[in-house]
Amino acid sequence: MQQQAEMMAGKHRVLIDGFIVTIDFDGLFELPEFEQQCRVMDEARARHGRVYVIAMTAKANSMTPPVRKAMSQYLKEHAVAGVANVAASLIARGIATLVRHGIELVYGPTAPLTFCQTEDDARAWIAELDKKWLASGDAAG
Repeated sequence: MQQQAEMMAGKHRVLIDGFIVTIDFDGLFELPEFEQQCRVMDEARARHGRVYVIAMTAKANSMTPPVRKAMSQYLKEHAVAGVANVAASLIARGIATLVRHGIELVYGPTAPLTFCQTEDDARAWIAELDKKWLASGDAAG
Protein backbone atom coordinates (compact mmCIF):
# COMPACT_ATOMS: atom_id res chain seq x y z
CA MET A 1 0.00 0.00 0.00
CA GLN A 2 1.22 3.48 -0.89
CA GLN A 3 1.82 6.09 1.78
CA GLN A 4 -0.83 8.78 1.63
CA ALA A 5 -0.46 12.50 2.31
CA GLU A 6 -3.11 15.19 2.45
CA MET A 7 -2.79 18.94 2.04
CA MET A 8 -4.81 21.98 1.10
CA ALA A 9 -4.36 24.09 -2.05
CA GLY A 10 -6.43 27.10 -1.09
CA LYS A 11 -9.93 25.73 -0.41
CA HIS A 12 -9.21 22.56 -2.40
CA ARG A 13 -8.21 19.35 -0.59
CA VAL A 14 -5.39 17.38 -2.25
CA LEU A 15 -4.70 13.73 -1.45
CA ILE A 16 -1.45 12.19 -2.68
CA ASP A 17 -1.67 8.41 -2.88
CA GLY A 18 1.47 7.21 -4.64
CA PHE A 19 1.11 8.05 -8.33
CA ILE A 20 -2.52 9.19 -7.93
CA VAL A 21 -3.22 12.79 -6.99
CA THR A 22 -6.84 13.48 -6.02
CA ILE A 23 -8.07 17.06 -5.97
CA ASP A 24 -11.36 17.72 -4.21
CA PHE A 25 -12.36 21.05 -5.72
CA ASP A 26 -14.32 23.58 -3.69
CA GLY A 27 -15.39 26.61 -5.69
CA LEU A 28 -13.25 28.71 -8.02
CA PHE A 29 -9.83 27.29 -9.01
CA GLU A 30 -7.20 30.02 -9.22
CA LEU A 31 -3.60 30.20 -10.46
CA PRO A 32 -1.74 29.87 -7.12
CA GLU A 33 -3.75 26.72 -6.38
CA PHE A 34 -3.01 25.28 -9.82
CA GLU A 35 0.71 26.01 -9.40
CA GLN A 36 0.68 24.20 -6.05
CA GLN A 37 -1.12 21.25 -7.66
CA CYS A 38 1.52 21.16 -10.42
CA ARG A 39 4.31 20.88 -7.84
CA VAL A 40 2.48 17.94 -6.23
CA MET A 41 2.01 16.22 -9.60
CA ASP A 42 5.67 16.80 -10.50
CA GLU A 43 6.80 15.24 -7.22
CA ALA A 44 4.57 12.20 -7.73
CA ARG A 45 5.83 11.77 -11.31
CA ALA A 46 9.46 12.09 -10.19
CA ARG A 47 8.93 9.49 -7.48
CA HIS A 48 6.80 6.98 -9.44
CA GLY A 49 7.48 7.61 -13.12
CA ARG A 50 3.90 8.65 -13.85
CA VAL A 51 1.02 10.58 -12.33
CA TYR A 52 -2.74 10.20 -12.62
CA VAL A 53 -5.26 12.79 -11.48
CA ILE A 54 -8.70 12.31 -9.97
CA ALA A 55 -10.70 15.53 -10.04
CA MET A 56 -13.57 15.50 -7.54
CA THR A 57 -15.79 18.11 -9.16
CA ALA A 58 -19.09 18.01 -7.24
CA LYS A 59 -18.33 21.35 -5.52
CA ALA A 60 -16.20 22.83 -8.32
CA ASN A 61 -17.13 26.19 -9.74
CA SER A 62 -14.80 27.06 -12.61
CA MET A 63 -11.21 27.94 -13.35
CA THR A 64 -9.90 31.38 -14.19
CA PRO A 65 -8.51 32.18 -17.67
CA PRO A 66 -4.94 32.31 -16.28
CA VAL A 67 -5.43 28.75 -14.98
CA ARG A 68 -6.67 27.54 -18.38
CA LYS A 69 -3.62 29.11 -20.04
CA ALA A 70 -1.22 27.67 -17.44
CA MET A 71 -2.88 24.25 -17.73
CA SER A 72 -2.41 24.27 -21.50
CA GLN A 73 1.28 25.08 -21.07
CA TYR A 74 1.73 22.54 -18.28
CA LEU A 75 0.14 19.70 -20.28
CA LYS A 76 2.35 20.59 -23.23
CA GLU A 77 5.51 20.20 -21.13
CA HIS A 78 4.60 17.58 -18.49
CA ALA A 79 3.14 14.12 -19.00
CA VAL A 80 -0.02 13.24 -17.11
CA ALA A 81 -0.94 9.58 -17.55
CA GLY A 82 -4.69 10.12 -17.18
CA VAL A 83 -7.37 12.35 -15.69
CA ALA A 84 -10.64 11.08 -14.21
CA ASN A 85 -13.33 13.64 -13.42
CA VAL A 86 -15.77 12.48 -10.75
CA ALA A 87 -19.33 13.77 -10.36
CA ALA A 88 -18.96 16.45 -13.01
CA SER A 89 -22.14 18.25 -14.00
CA LEU A 90 -23.18 18.30 -17.63
CA ILE A 91 -21.94 21.89 -17.87
CA ALA A 92 -18.58 20.98 -16.29
CA ARG A 93 -18.23 18.05 -18.70
CA GLY A 94 -18.89 20.34 -21.62
CA ILE A 95 -16.37 22.92 -20.44
CA ALA A 96 -13.72 20.25 -19.74
CA THR A 97 -14.25 18.76 -23.18
CA LEU A 98 -13.99 22.16 -24.87
CA VAL A 99 -10.81 23.07 -22.93
CA ARG A 100 -9.29 19.70 -23.81
CA HIS A 101 -10.11 20.10 -27.52
CA GLY A 102 -8.60 23.59 -27.46
CA ILE A 103 -5.40 22.30 -25.86
CA GLU A 104 -5.20 19.45 -28.37
CA LEU A 105 -5.69 21.80 -31.32
CA VAL A 106 -2.72 23.87 -30.21
CA TYR A 107 -0.42 21.26 -28.65
CA GLY A 108 -1.52 17.85 -29.91
CA PRO A 109 -2.86 14.83 -28.01
CA THR A 110 -3.30 15.08 -24.26
CA ALA A 111 -3.69 12.60 -21.44
CA PRO A 112 -6.59 10.15 -21.50
CA LEU A 113 -9.68 11.71 -19.92
CA THR A 114 -12.84 10.16 -18.53
CA PHE A 115 -15.89 11.12 -16.51
CA CYS A 116 -16.96 8.84 -13.65
CA GLN A 117 -19.77 8.80 -11.13
CA THR A 118 -17.64 7.68 -8.16
CA GLU A 119 -14.06 7.76 -6.97
CA ASP A 120 -14.04 3.95 -7.01
CA ASP A 121 -14.94 4.05 -10.73
CA ALA A 122 -12.10 6.53 -11.29
CA ARG A 123 -9.61 4.33 -9.47
CA ALA A 124 -10.71 1.28 -11.48
CA TRP A 125 -10.23 3.25 -14.74
CA ILE A 126 -6.76 4.34 -13.56
CA ALA A 127 -5.87 0.76 -12.62
CA GLU A 128 -6.67 -0.35 -16.19
CA LEU A 129 -4.65 2.53 -17.67
CA ASP A 130 -1.75 1.73 -15.37
CA LYS A 131 -1.72 -1.91 -16.47
CA LYS A 132 -1.28 -0.67 -20.04
CA TRP A 133 1.41 1.79 -18.93
CA LEU A 134 3.30 -0.95 -17.07
CA ALA A 135 3.12 -3.21 -20.14
CA SER A 136 4.47 -0.43 -22.36
CA GLY A 137 8.08 0.57 -22.86
CA ASP A 138 7.45 3.73 -20.78
CA ALA A 139 7.55 1.75 -17.54
CA ALA A 140 11.06 0.47 -18.29
CA GLY A 141 12.67 3.78 -18.80
